[in-house]
Amino acid sequence: MKKNKIIFFSIFTFFLIFFILEFSSRAMIAILAKNGDIFKYGFNKSIDLQIRKLSTLDFEVIDNNVLIHKKKISKNNKNEKKLIWTFGGSTSDTACRKINNTSWPNELANENFVVKNYGKSGTNSDFALNSLISSINLGENSDFILWANYVNETDVITLGFKRNPELGEKIEKKLNINKKLYFVKSLSKSIKNYSVFFFLLDDISLRVIYRLNLTGMIFDSGKKLTKNDIKVSSENYYINTTEAISIAKKLNTKFYIVTLFSRPGLIDQNKLIKEIKESDDMESYKEKFFFKTIKKIINENNHVKWINLKEYKISDNDKIKNMFCDNIHFTKIGNKTVAKIINQHLDIKNN
Repeated sequence: MKKNKIIFFSIFTFFLIFFILEFSSRAMIAILAKNGDIFKYGFNKSIDLQIRKLSTLDFEVIDNNVLIHKKKISKNNKNEKKLIWTFGGSTSDTACRKINNTSWPNELANENFVVKNYGKSGTNSDFALNSLISSINLGENSDFILWANYVNETDVITLGFKRNPELGEKIEKKLNINKKLYFVKSLSKSIKNYSVFFFLLDDISLRVIYRLNLTGMIFDSGKKLTKNDIKVSSENYYINTTEAISIAKKLNTKFYIVTLFSRPGLIDQNKLIKEIKESDDMESYKEKFFFKTIKKIINENNHVKWINLKEYKISDNDKIKNMFCDNIHFTKIGNKTVAKIINQHLDIKNN
């Protein structure tokens, strides 16, 4: 009898502690994100959660009903200047931090524009769409949306499909998986769909795993992309970008797809090594396939414009060298150059 009481008390204590931690987690995020919808998380499938930056407790609560039920979204920009929202990965964030302290969205701000940059290193269109919806949920809006996602779009092959999990079935069977650890990961994924506290705990553990470079314990981190991987990741990009465009349409906001140039793409082709490595060949295939997807999006949404910086060529190789700190990330000179080109393409007269 005494043993049964101890077991009952232990179980009761566990659930009580978990309830306190769960409620505290939701209350904290509701206050920090200024969105009480987090209390619906796990009960309402349209509610999602995203961590922009854990160290600063920057959270985003996403109500995906904005994609379904709202035919129009009220626009209330109180700024005298036009407001631009920018989305993208590290190439739209502040990179090359040892020699650079800015980004092209920061440099885009001028006498005509106020710019709010949602770009974040290591993220793709899954993350960007969540950030966009979260801002709409809070009643915010913009005059322009610059959608600069491209570089990290194939990350979903190893990191998972956050918004379109059904696409994962097309590639997961081909991954080299540790079955026991994969089961634990799947169970963890199921639990965090209902528990905010576990969501936070899982995110912290993943950050530790990546910091310690232990990702190979679950997935084969050395896996090379296949053409099928690129095709599926471009499907993910297509779905997310199309949904972002539908939001922009409800806002009556101008939507621009932006593809940024890279150092290899600008260098005089005659000075490049003629030998093409397998990774370079796959990168070329990725660009062709994704650009085909972008053209499809443009054809289906003729009000959307494409600022394709990959079409630009700069003959001065010394200037190119000063624009990059590696093959894709910009220095301050590079960010200023990108901002100047993009500024020339923005139509502020008819907005």
